[in-house]
Amino acid sequence: MNEQNSFSPNPAPKQGLINFDPIREKSRLLKERQTLCESLLGPLCWNKEGTSALGVCPGIELHTTPDGPRDCIVYIDGPVISLNCFHFSCQEEIEKITAELRDRDPLTLEEKLLQVPSPSGAREKLPKQNRKLIETIISRAGGAFARFLKAPGTRDIPDPEAIIDQLYPDNPWLCIARISPRDAGTTRRENFRGSERTWEWIVPNPMTAPRIWNRRGYWSYRCAEICGPRKYRVLDFDSGSYDEQIALIRYLATKEVPRAWPFMIVESGNRSLHAWYTFLDSDFFARAVALGADRKTGDIAHLFRFPGGRRTNNGNEQKIIYYVNPQ
Repeated sequence: MNEQNSFSPNPAPKQGLINFDPIREKSRLLKERQTLCESLLGPLCWNKEGTSALGVCPGIELHTTPDGPRDCIVYIDGPVISLNCFHFSCQEEIEKITAELRDRDPLTLEEKLLQVPSPSGAREKLPKQNRKLIETIISRAGGAFARFLKAPGTRDIPDPEAIIDQLYPDNPWLCIARISPRDAGTTRRENFRGSERTWEWIVPNPMTAPRIWNRRGYWSYRCAEICGPRKYRVLDFDSGSYDEQIALIRYLATKEVPRAWPFMIVESGNRSLHAWYTFLDSDFFARAVALGADRKTGDIAHLFRFPGGRRTNNGNEQKIIYYVNPQ
């Protein structure tokens, strides 16, 4: 079997590089704060989620009223570490320790600064499906996929590692996931080099940091606020045969305006094709939605099938069937 087309569910990562796992990454962020708190406050009794803990107040000698087991608590899942005590007589010591906890907080300055909502996730006004036009296009779709497979971009396709390098130079933050979108986490591109074929999901647009304290009041690893400027547009028709989907993609590239041809098409591993574009015009996306493209894919933080990855529920490869280097 040609190495380019072979598929191994568990390829060995390259020596010296981290095999990133989003769930482990989220746990690591909390554990770093737990370690810091225990270094200053002593042993702590953490809750089940590991986000808050009870302990001995660092100013207990200053208390003027009887102590209780729940008097002092530390919270570590907010944008900053918070330390509180029921007693007022120890507040000066509490404020001193709180300041030290925040100064030594393992969260990077880059993360702390990124707490302003980004306008990049603004909703686009989209039309309803034009069923009459869709039916006209797909009525002539017979053999479209077979003809498409003769296109130059369907041959000599680079492996997923090389494609990700071309799409994301300069080692940006990327949001990826295995198994479920709920497991999504953000890491540098270099941190998952060599394991590209084991991932199922990716947000096409790079992130600005690993996570952000979002407008809803909790840490988010994937949301519009954390995304940088839109880099790629991906269309997913998610219904119809491959012939019909290719016919719709071709119509968007050859009829009316604005028009564009994708630089990459990826099989979802089930029934749909994902078409990747560098053309970001909102009117073009509106045309695609009118032809049946999933309107939810307009979300700048939407997860799509990882090019060349593996679909978990059936083990199918998410094969790259067309690619032309957009650079």
